[in-house]
Amino acid sequence: MSSAVVNLDTGEIYRDIVVTDDVDCHANAQRIIDIWVGNIRSLIIRSGISVGRVGFAFPGPFDYANGVSLISGVRKFDSIYGINVSESMYSGLSDIGVTEFRYVNDASAFALGECLGGAAKNADRVMVLTLGTGLGSGFVCHRNLIESGDEVPANGWVYCLDFRGAIADDAFTSRWIVGRYSELSGNMLEGAREVADRCESDELAKLVFDEYGCRLADFIVPIFDRFKGDTLLLGGNI
Repeated sequence: MSSAVVNLDTGEIYRDIVVTDDVDCHANAQRIIDIWVGNIRSLIIRSGISVGRVGFAFPGPFDYANGVSLISGVRKFDSIYGINVSESMYSGLSDIGVTEFRYVNDASAFALGECLGGAAKNADRVMVLTLGTGLGSGFVCHRNLIESGDEVPANGWVYCLDFRGAIADDAFTSRWIVGRYSELSGNMLEGAREVADRCESDELAKLVFDEYGCRLADFIVPIFDRFKGDTLLLGGNI
């Protein structure tokens, strides 16, 4: 978990970013909440700046309007299912001035961040994909997140779209890379990085990534054209 104090008018990040490495997504709910509160509390106290609002980037499914986690059955954060995160964190942060919490999908937050001050800051219409254990997405036009309308999928989410008879989340994440390499080689590796590490010496590993790239292009082009995008931005561990 990483946090920073940000000036929303200028985009300036004040002083240090606070990083907590020991967030166990399999821990019980109280442990997870305590770690989150500890990270944010430490940041605000160290900054010496009055902070009233906390923005939280979080993977879905999540009720972003009400701050309730809906994640279940995906082997992470199962213990906080149905919990109101704002209410759970408020008691640990209210005494230092925090009064408001807001939530956004983590891929959407990545998209906004890169468009406001990162790799796509000079672009006008940006389609963003995060490739990793899941397939995240975001669409940004004139520095605003677009989540509805004829030009984008519902909620700006592509993970649930069909691709060759399956959902895209199964076709473009680490699971596909590991599974495809296993089909070709008979060797089951732990993750996409382990397959990538073999590309220089293993033609089958290289073939997997060649296939992945071609399939991803086939999937992206119609969505990108529909959005009338001018920039494609890729992020995530893959």
